[in-house]
Amino acid sequence: MKRNTIIAVVLALLLFAAGFAVGRIFTTRELAVRAPVTQAVVPSTLPEGAKLPTIDVTGADIEGLPRYPGSVRVEYQRLIVGDFLETEVEYVLPGELDSVHEFYRQVFADEGWVVADIGIYQGEWTFFVVSGEREARVELEARQSLIEIEIELSEPLEEADAGT
Repeated sequence: MKRNTIIAVVLALLLFAAGFAVGRIFTTRELAVRAPVTQAVVPSTLPEGAKLPTIDVTGADIEGLPRYPGSVRVEYQRLIVGDFLETEVEYVLPGELDSVHEFYRQVFADEGWVVADIGIYQGEWTFFVVSGEREARVELEARQSLIEIEIELSEPLEEADAGT
């Protein structure tokens, strides 16, 4: 009798674990449908006479971290990592790094982002900023004739769902 009880308990635990895993898979897939992934990359330098794309790749700008005026979105990606939604957006534009740097410093102040860390390496600025449970890394880099702006945002799924 004791052996049958142990087997029944083990089977019940296995069924519970399997049900939990299946539920988690379906929930993640459902959320992934609402988080499309689109990506296109522009070379870091333009050949002589080439022009920047004039149309953004499919995606959206990040709320609270707007794009620099006149920039073109060349990459957009959203992934679910555990309980977080990771969004990566990249923009390019011709111009001067100083004006882009000043723009984002003002955005951080205006939108309530706290600059938690700054890195400067070989002319590339990397800001780690925080707003509530949202964390972002903003990289600004001059690459010959282009300025690249890369924003990587991490936010809890619950907060991301409330914003959409």
